[in-house]
Amino acid sequence: MTGFKINRSSFLIILTTLSLSCETIEPEIIIVNEIGNHVLVKDISFNGCLWTSVLAYGETTSPKQCMSGPGRIRFQRFDVEEYCRIQAEQGYIDSICYCDDPIEDPTLINDIPLWFRYQTIKTRTAKLGHFHIFILTTEDQEQDFSAPGPFGH
Repeated sequence: MTGFKINRSSFLIILTTLSLSCETIEPEIIIVNEIGNHVLVKDISFNGCLWTSVLAYGETTSPKQCMSGPGRIRFQRFDVEEYCRIQAEQGYIDSICYCDDPIEDPTLINDIPLWFRYQTIKTRTAKLGHFHIFILTTEDQEQDFSAPGPFGH
């Protein structure tokens, strides 16, 4: 019985090809912030991918190849309007009063804001070889108590 022999350079070429082919079949993911025009999100994660940028309303993450399968999108959320409303109610901002008008001057904030951890209620499924756009909405979010706080609302 003769054994199958392969030279070292052929083995490396085959190994590299297999490695590259695995990378190209993993799903490519983009996340869109459509929670509200006064809500910022950051540290978004899904199936092994992490996006550390801060997204304003309507902004998207850069595409990343993530692991396939079902998962929830986890993120940190900051509601600028609510934060300014609390600042005004508690008298931290002398130049304005509590009212229904949104506060447009971000320099009026005195305290360090807290970013709260959230996750999507529905799981998303990323399929091998597919390109997915997942949208964060107000209706599909809940506080994420599986991660350390802060928990405040």
